[in-house]
Amino acid sequence: MGPNIKIFVSRRAGIDSNIVDNDLYINVNCGHIFAASKNQDNIFNDDTGSNISEKASRFGELSVQYWAWKNHEADYYGLCHYRRYLSFSDCKYPVIAYTKYPADLGHVLCYRLNRSSAKKYSLDDRIKMVETIQQYDVLYSDSIPISLFRQSLGTDEVCVRDRWNNSELITQSMMERLLELIKIEKPHYYRSAIDYLSGDQFYGHNIFVMKKELFEELCNFEYPILFILDFETDYSDERVNKRAVGYCSEILFGIFIHEVIKRPGVKSKGLQCIYFKKTGKHELIRRFINSIHDDGVMNTSRKIINEIMRLLC
Repeated sequence: MGPNIKIFVSRRAGIDSNIVDNDLYINVNCGHIFAASKNQDNIFNDDTGSNISEKASRFGELSVQYWAWKNHEADYYGLCHYRRYLSFSDCKYPVIAYTKYPADLGHVLCYRLNRSSAKKYSLDDRIKMVETIQQYDVLYSDSIPISLFRQSLGTDEVCVRDRWNNSELITQSMMERLLELIKIEKPHYYRSAIDYLSGDQFYGHNIFVMKKELFEELCNFEYPILFILDFETDYSDERVNKRAVGYCSEILFGIFIHEVIKRPGVKSKGLQCIYFKKTGKHELIRRFINSIHDDGVMNTSRKIINEIMRLLC
């Protein structure tokens, strides 16, 4: 019997995105406490058990990560997003080098998440994924050189801290408070925090697979600091991004990866991150199906179209 691997997919509640046919992936509605619809087949919700679903609008996928931490047992824990997955393919693909969207840089762009693309990036290959995962203590999204942001965006940034300052997703005062809290609450990571932020390799997006003990260490590092930041943040201030704390979690994740992969004896590997531009079912076909109202004459046609839709998605 192989290791118990659970990769939690953070989905936007209410968004009908496709599901990869692989039981290693645990699909979870993020912020489900606010969702209008409460029932979906094969989808878990982050507002059950011990949870922080009410913080999802500020914490993003860290709400799903918390739910996984508090409510599931596994040998390996993973996290990805409904449109961002780690590739387990043996092939290396060209990455996005020029874009007006900084969050997409360094990713492999794929137009649609469906059976064909899942196969291309080995997302549906359970055996291969298990073989790869159990060889390492931690798998993470490939680092992105700061030079890539510089050449694409025309900025003069030279380090990770410059990248965050230029993004304007968090204020400089929040960055200072984040570092202060690391020094107070988790001083073991402070040196790594300074090294990471002054370095030229960006780790982001909270996408990973890691052994249980490292996952628990990550959560114990991140959440005490994030809860304090969330409590202290004045969200009525127009200068404050409503998801600033969530972006701080991405900084903490980068610090953690920077720290862990340098430890003696830790086996780690960066994998390409696939960005799926479209994750929903084929819109034109869906609209056509929804336009059919005759349950008699159109029954056969409906079945045929549903089958076409199944194959496409």
